[in-house]
Amino acid sequence: MFGGHFYHAILRKSVAIFGTLFNDINIIRQSGTSGQIVKVPLSYGPKQKFIARIEGQRDLSSSKIAIKIPRLSFEITSLTYDTESKLNRFNKLVTNQTGDSADSVSFVPYKIGMQLNILAKNQDEGLQILEQILPIFQPEYTVSAKLVDGVDQNTDVPISLEGVSISDDYEGDFEARRVLVYTLDFTMRVKFFGSAATNKLVKATEVTFLNAEDDAHIENLNTRVAPFGSDGTDNFGIVESKDFIPTVTSITMTVSGDIASGFGSNEPFLGETTAIYGLVARAYDETANETTFTLTNLEGFPQIGENLVGLNTSTTVEVTNYTVN
Repeated sequence: MFGGHFYHAILRKSVAIFGTLFNDINIIRQSGTSGQIVKVPLSYGPKQKFIARIEGQRDLSSSKIAIKIPRLSFEITSLTYDTESKLNRFNKLVTNQTGDSADSVSFVPYKIGMQLNILAKNQDEGLQILEQILPIFQPEYTVSAKLVDGVDQNTDVPISLEGVSISDDYEGDFEARRVLVYTLDFTMRVKFFGSAATNKLVKATEVTFLNAEDDAHIENLNTRVAPFGSDGTDNFGIVESKDFIPTVTSITMTVSGDIASGFGSNEPFLGETTAIYGLVARAYDETANETTFTLTNLEGFPQIGENLVGLNTSTTVEVTNYTVN
């Protein structure tokens, strides 16, 4: 199962993508009639780490430099399989193509829980930062990024804002530093790619359709590239051909009871499910108390359980069984 080594650094790139969204936020700190633009620093790490450093420097009169606030911190909080984005496991991303073969990588979808924390010493600075973030997510913002080296194709990474909470852990006297924490929870939807594998290009397919009831042949659908010798880098077209179902001479089916009189002689009918069209002839056997229907001029097979509707009389009969003549 585990062969050669591979590493696409998807988590590392996802962290970089998330952090890049918030690395250029500024606030205006008012001083009298003038304002000072202050860039908000951003760091990776849990909020408890920064709060602990702030709490360790509570004396506002100290000459020591405390950690600078406001600031932003972010971290990964969860990693779960994304069942909503699951695709067919045969869906792959082509990384390199040569002649009749191509290298491709498979992928699986995951949801990465990200938490962004705003640490501020007063409401105004915290709200300035918060209001620059909230309008961007409605509630989703999609980033297009190149996640796999060697693949000339970008991958969309949707980032959704799941919720916002506010915490004020102020305790102590007048000289204690106050820290307001705004917590924003996000979900990133990413794809983790496996190792590259070399596969032959598919140039032709043939699909055969059979009747589910009796495995009777219905039609073939053939698809091929043209010219057939083309590879993935050439100009080529797609040619489709169909072998339609053979014309059915007639079908006979027997229904219990006398319902023959409802249909006209050789009345045209239409199947409610399959939409097959044809003519219906009927005969009632009084001894057996059965009505025999003969369907002619058909180009298909009815489906067991569907109703055949007479186009002149609107009489209906359910298909319970039939025999191809």
